[in-house]
Amino acid sequence: MKNPFSKESGQVNLLGSIDHFFQQTFKHLPRAFAQGIIPVKVDETKDALVITADLPGIDKRAIHLRCRYQSLVLTVEQTDQLSTLDESGQTVSEQQSISIREREIPVPFLFSEEDIRAHYANGQLTVTIENKQKQILID
Repeated sequence: MKNPFSKESGQVNLLGSIDHFFQQTFKHLPRAFAQGIIPVKVDETKDALVITADLPGIDKRAIHLRCRYQSLVLTVEQTDQLSTLDESGQTVSEQQSISIREREIPVPFLFSEEDIRAHYANGQLTVTIENKQKQILID
């Protein structure tokens, strides 16, 4: 198994290692429990944080992003409707269910909504948060 704490380009990817830990743990939980989890991959560079979420079959309008403190919150809200018809085509009953899944991803630097770019295609959401913080040089 790859060491999630290994240094790549001189930095420890702490967020990636924490996410890796939980994803490995959730693989061993019952399937019914794991269905509510939004799988994400977090890659950190010196210029940005790139978050990738696999959301196959989800309509783009069901995906919502918002900033909360120093994290990005990803919410998926799905509505399913089931109608039962009789032989003549008349509606006998209708059922509607709403499921809301949410994932909060901590961001290791300060950011604003203007620093976020999001793209959704082929069931994959990619969110890039630009890191505009600069290191202060000491003379």
